[in-house]
Amino acid sequence: MWDLLELVLDNLKIEDKATESLRDEIKSIRGEKDKASQLSIQFDQESKLNSCLDCPSRHFYHLFQACIYYELGSIIQTQFHIKKAIKNFTISGAKW
Repeated sequence: MWDLLELVLDNLKIEDKATESLRDEIKSIRGEKDKASQLSIQFDQESKLNSCLDCPSRHFYHLFQACIYYELGSIIQTQFHIKKAIKNFTISGAKW
């Protein structure tokens, strides 16, 4: 599954440097449950601070979350976030 997730991550059209950096950080969690757990906590904290409607990575949020939950072994959450990512990318018209 990580091979597929990395293929998607590698082929995203990302124009924002911060989002690009976050994508690279997401790719680095493969095999690193502690790192994935820390990122999950960070994402939760950031989502409580703002709705992410103005952030440049809003189209990628659910895809990144799917990767985190996959690494943490939560398949239900992984599926949920993949479905949300597909919906968000389709609605936004973003390339993926």
